[in-house]
Amino acid sequence: MTSLPSKETMSKEIDIDSTTETDLDLSSRASSELKNAEYIEERNKNRVEQENSFADGFKKLEKRLAFPGSTSTMMSVAGTGQSISSPFQSTLSSQNSGAMSAAATEAMYHLNRVLQYNSRAEERGFLKYIEKVNMIPIHRLAAEELTSCQLDGQDWALIKHAADMSKKVYDDNIEDAPDVVVHKVFTAGVNMKPAIVSTHNHGNKKVLIVTVRGTVTTDDWMLNVNGDPETSQAFEENTQWHRGFLAMALKMQKEIAKVVEKVASQNNRPEQILFTGHSAGGAIAQILYALSMRTDSAMAKAIQGFPTVHCVTFAAPPVSRPPIVPDPARNPQHAQGKFFAVINEGDPVPLAQREYIYALLDVYGKSIKKLEEEGLDKFKVPVPMMQLSGQCLLLRDEGPSRFLEFNIGAYSVEVDVLQSKLFGNPLEHFMIEYQSRIYRVLDLGKPIDKDMDIDI
Repeated sequence: MTSLPSKETMSKEIDIDSTTETDLDLSSRASSELKNAEYIEERNKNRVEQENSFADGFKKLEKRLAFPGSTSTMMSVAGTGQSISSPFQSTLSSQNSGAMSAAATEAMYHLNRVLQYNSRAEERGFLKYIEKVNMIPIHRLAAEELTSCQLDGQDWALIKHAADMSKKVYDDNIEDAPDVVVHKVFTAGVNMKPAIVSTHNHGNKKVLIVTVRGTVTTDDWMLNVNGDPETSQAFEENTQWHRGFLAMALKMQKEIAKVVEKVASQNNRPEQILFTGHSAGGAIAQILYALSMRTDSAMAKAIQGFPTVHCVTFAAPPVSRPPIVPDPARNPQHAQGKFFAVINEGDPVPLAQREYIYALLDVYGKSIKKLEEEGLDKFKVPVPMMQLSGQCLLLRDEGPSRFLEFNIGAYSVEVDVLQSKLFGNPLEHFMIEYQSRIYRVLDLGKPIDKDMDIDI
């Protein structure tokens, strides 16, 4: 059994409390420091580019405040899957676009009211907003709220496969690679978000991975904001779902199930199936995973040939109330598998619901003086409408250690604790940031766009 690396369980090279100069192999240390330096240089460059993009987005937000009734929306504080969203166009008409228009208008009016407290432009903008978020005590988990969890090498290999594919699905050059067979690449359409179905070597077994892409386009954003809860005949009557994500998952289910069922019918079929995705893609992946538990669904019929069913998502917003939980009696394949929700500390999207976004807008719009007058320690997060699903794994930037500038700890966190926090840094939301942190936990250096074996 391998420990999930944390401050207490890192190897000697990382654990500064148990390391002395005489303990180190100098050749290994030099190689590690060189690899770390190259990685940090590239990461810092990417962070600066992302920061500048968000700063531009916040400037555009200010300009649009003059038109609170417009169907164009502001750049959301919650960030995007891979890039800054462009303005929504009023020519797009659908149930989603109507919901987006209403949500955007409400948010703009809310921010206009907040800005009455703070008309000084120098106290707004992206960097000032981040400074204010970091002043609020609940922007970060306390040490007693974190638990170092125990994952074995196969668990981490599964998470790495999921991270690699959740990053790759954003790329245009999807093709077979060593030990990878791409069965189907779905492109964007009225009833489909881009997705990939592929088979990968997983230890001495094979795993079929269904990967759904996150937010990139205007249509994606309209899907995200259409979040009013609703029940569905596809699930129990007492369960409420995010309307937009549910609608897309139900539309995608049939076509993806066809490919899964075809692969399952092959003689040399994979022994396991994994649903994954980042951001909105992760939300839809979770609903597809939930659909595969329903005996009368197309997805449930398609996965019958797989003894083990997994779900690993990154930065997925909450999609249901109550959360998705496999029933060991009814869903032995799912109970046998893993269900991880991976979250970067500080990423607002996994917690983002309407009232939560309003809380972030309050921080953005109010001056430091106003926030201090109201009491930083009294700042509370609204009770969430939807609940996070899966075992929550938090990736935390621990800050520099003796030999690593980019030192990542991984922890298990209770859902109720996590949903009481105010995460507000959209720079933590990019899939490359998730992939980078996982590679640092596994000491694999910087991510590369190909599968690699893990020897843990």
